[in-house]
Amino acid sequence: MAVMPARRRQGPTPGPRAPPRPLPNAAPPGADPRALDREGGNLLFRCDVEMLPRLLELGLNLEHRDARGRTPLLHACDGGDEDVVAALLKAGANVAAADRFGDTAQHLAARSGSSWADGDIARKLVRECGIPTDVRDSHGWTPLHMAAANGCTGNARALLELGADVGARSNQGSTV
Repeated sequence: MAVMPARRRQGPTPGPRAPPRPLPNAAPPGADPRALDREGGNLLFRCDVEMLPRLLELGLNLEHRDARGRTPLLHACDGGDEDVVAALLKAGANVAAADRFGDTAQHLAARSGSSWADGDIARKLVRECGIPTDVRDSHGWTPLHMAAANGCTGNARALLELGADVGARSNQGSTV
């Protein structure tokens, strides 16, 4: 019996949806490192800790905002990337920045990571940067609201350990 070579499948893979591919961490050769992506973010929005110093040397703005009003720090907190968050903080990123919805680094870190997140970014933001645990976004949501609504139990636990108010009410009167 002859063995047929495997055919390459065209189109999407059946079954559960695969996680999104990570964005490239470098511009193509010859590309302008100051170029913006389609959402208005610069390369600092996709960099790793090794790239960060070089991008800053090239003059990329640490406080650049994308279409949602997010800075590279807010983007890294939303992605749950502890190493990049630490590097951006060390480089002087503004921890008080909020996006156009009023979400701060603490809000975005609290909702990132689903159930596997352990709350380390939330702890760092409170202990080392002084961000309050009960800062509110434009809807009156606290980071604890975000963690609970997104099933991020590790982040919720960390926020409670740090003194988050479990009875805080949003603008609509909802609690955790």
